[in-house]
Amino acid sequence: MERMLESAAEHMLQEIDSIIVGFGSHHPFEMPLRIAGYDVRTFAPLTKFKALKEFVKFVRRREVDVYHIHSERLYVFLVLLLNAVRAKPIIVRTFHSMFSVSGWKSKVKALANRIVDRRVAALVSCSPEVQDFEAARGRQSTLIWNWVDEKYFGHGPERDAPLVRDLLIVGNCSSIKNHEVVLTAVLGEGINARRVLHVGREEGASSPEVGLLDSLEQVSRLGHRGPADPIQLMESGPVFAISSTREGMSVALAEAIVSGLPCLVSDSPGLHWAARFANVKFVDATDTLAWRRALDAFDGVAIESRNDATHMFRPGVGAARYLSLYREVMVGVL
Repeated sequence: MERMLESAAEHMLQEIDSIIVGFGSHHPFEMPLRIAGYDVRTFAPLTKFKALKEFVKFVRRREVDVYHIHSERLYVFLVLLLNAVRAKPIIVRTFHSMFSVSGWKSKVKALANRIVDRRVAALVSCSPEVQDFEAARGRQSTLIWNWVDEKYFGHGPERDAPLVRDLLIVGNCSSIKNHEVVLTAVLGEGINARRVLHVGREEGASSPEVGLLDSLEQVSRLGHRGPADPIQLMESGPVFAISSTREGMSVALAEAIVSGLPCLVSDSPGLHWAARFANVKFVDATDTLAWRRALDAFDGVAIESRNDATHMFRPGVGAARYLSLYREVMVGVL
């Protein structure tokens, strides 16, 4: 979400005064958002009494027209807190993924959501799949696509396809990202072994994933490792791979699509929206051999992509939709 706010700053800040509030002990996007022009306020985790007291004081002192909540974990708490501190606050909530729980927790969560949803002016989903997921749980929402930075647009179809494409993986490591399956596929390649470009933090990586990355690095097949701006690594025309077992609406995938890269996408919940694009091919999330074959199929083959089909991913479009929604809830249209 932080990258989206950064790329849409010129559109947002022309119309509204925007304050971005972050909770936690680590805020890597704080400075980029400040540079983009936002008023950024950070607080320690609200489980700490001092941080909670400071946040309540901030809410009381600052007059705000619309509160926009992006956090799933803090959603119920923040809605209740805002209603306790302010008189009839106008709240918008965006769903950025499909958060599924089972057993008794699902019943408790559903009840809590029903209670606080009544105090929210508008619910927003970032993709059609997320929208359908929430609708199945009785929550009707407005669709506003996640967007990507304008710099990813403008790339035309390839002229000379690499004989052996690099593999680009973008995303912080976690069990949901399932990077091991595609790394295993690459490490097992033979004579036409390709390089891996791995963009993201490894704090959430499993021991097997770290071992796979180390093995690739030892044989000089790890072209990049760690956080970076992925656009610099797209120039060689790599295959972009996203092997997640579940997603909401991946901004990294949208960036790769509008950049015209060939994209291998796991056939998992939250990623099926990408089926409409010609440069996307789906792969079984757990089948290592299928990933290897799919990677080979893109080598030496020029990719045709149509950027005119990606208009909804432009930051100006998404920002305009949100600005319109803010105006509607302020005048009570919703």
